[in-house]
Amino acid sequence: MKRLFALMLRSLGLLDFNFLVKRVARHPGKTEIPAGELWLVVDGGVKKWACLGCPGGCGVQISLSLNPERRPRWKVDQDFWQRPTVSPSIHQQRMCRCHFWIRSGLIEWCKTEVELPDAALQTAEAGFRMKQPIDSDPERQVSAAAVTRR
Repeated sequence: MKRLFALMLRSLGLLDFNFLVKRVARHPGKTEIPAGELWLVVDGGVKKWACLGCPGGCGVQISLSLNPERRPRWKVDQDFWQRPTVSPSIHQQRMCRCHFWIRSGLIEWCKTEVELPDAALQTAEAGFRMKQPIDSDPERQVSAAAVTRR
């Protein structure tokens, strides 16, 4: 029900997001995840995976481990409207190699040494609101770099 209201509020310009959380019981495997959805795999009340389609437009499915015993690992929080915040940043190493944060359901592109792929720039036309790259906050730069460490 919250999802329906969130979509309605977005259409009225009262709520902004690129992603909403959808809870599922199983990892999607090769099932395509619809644009704008972050699937949170929960088994027995335990968050296991966060899965989403790459917002860079390359078509890669990104699966993030939420297991605190594994590395790398991520954490997903959600607000009242089911908008996810993912930490640390996500650096997709295959295909388009985009690097971004998801905060309150919005994509925030990280500043990179290489330009964003054309597909990532085109996602803005497909309804993704892209914030300015994160480059002025040194604390965020360190956090974004930490995800690539092994």
